[in-house]
Amino acid sequence: MLVKKLMVVGHLATNEIHTGGVVNRYWGGAGCHVALAASLFLPRNSVMLVSVCGDDYDLDVLAKAGVDMSGVDVQKNEISDKFIIREKERGERDFESVGVLSKSLSLVGKEKLLEKVSWVHLATSPAKQQLFWFGELKKIDHGDLGVSVDTFEAFVDKNPREVKEVFEKCDLLFANLIEWQNLKYQTKKPLVLKLEEKGACYYENGKFDFRVPALKVKKVVDTTGAGEVVAGVFLALRLLGKSKKKSLKVACEMASLSVEGWGIDSLLRKRLREICL
Repeated sequence: MLVKKLMVVGHLATNEIHTGGVVNRYWGGAGCHVALAASLFLPRNSVMLVSVCGDDYDLDVLAKAGVDMSGVDVQKNEISDKFIIREKERGERDFESVGVLSKSLSLVGKEKLLEKVSWVHLATSPAKQQLFWFGELKKIDHGDLGVSVDTFEAFVDKNPREVKEVFEKCDLLFANLIEWQNLKYQTKKPLVLKLEEKGACYYENGKFDFRVPALKVKKVVDTTGAGEVVAGVFLALRLLGKSKKKSLKVACEMASLSVEGWGIDSLLRKRLREICL
C-alpha cells in the first residue's frame, strides 16, 4: 500500500521557556514538534520537514525518528533562531523571536519534493509568513494538495486580519480557545479547536461535530509544543485512514503525555504511541 506523505513547513529554533520564575532551553520550534509527533505514527520518511536552521541545531533527533530532512536548509556558520515564550496567567503567553533565519524559510526549490506529498501543514508562524507560503504554493501549482494551518495567540492579537486571511485559504485549521475567542471568526471549514487539558472539539460546516477528552497527567511540566503534537498526530492518523474522532482522540492523548517533560523529551518515549493506540 502506498503511504501518503505529509509535508510540514515550519521553524526550527532554540526554545527558551519562562515559567514560574524558571527558564528552560531546548531544541524545538513548531516545525520540529509537528514533524516529530507525526513521525511516531507514519512510516520512516513519510514525514517531510521543510525548514531552515543554523549548523548548531541538532538534527539527529529528527533524522533518527525517521523524518525526511531533504527539505531542511542548514546555514553554515549561522546560529539558529531563538523563540522566547513567557507563560502568563489564564494560559496566555508572550512570544519573542530572536534571529532572522526563520524569516528566510521558503518553498522555492522544493517543487520536486511537493510531488511526493499528499498534505501540507503550515506550522505555527506569523500570518504574514504563512500568506507568503500560500503564495509560493499557488505559483508551484500544488494541485489537489490539502493544506492545514495553525496559529498562536500573539499572532492573532497583533495581526487578526492577516490570520483570518490565512484561514480563508486553508482546508483545515487548528486553533486554541483563546486564539479563537480573540479572533472572533466564523468559518464553515473544518476546525480543530484545542482546549488544552479539556481535550478538543471538532467543527465542520460551522457546526459542532464532536468532542474528545484529554488524559489526566500527574504533573504538567511544559505545555509548549502540545498544540503542535495535536496537529502532527491528527494529520498522521488521518493520512493512515483513521476516523476524525479516533485521530483527534489519540492526538489529544499524545499531547497530554507530552507535557510531562521539557520540550521533545516526552515525544521521544516511544511508549507513548503504544499507550495511546
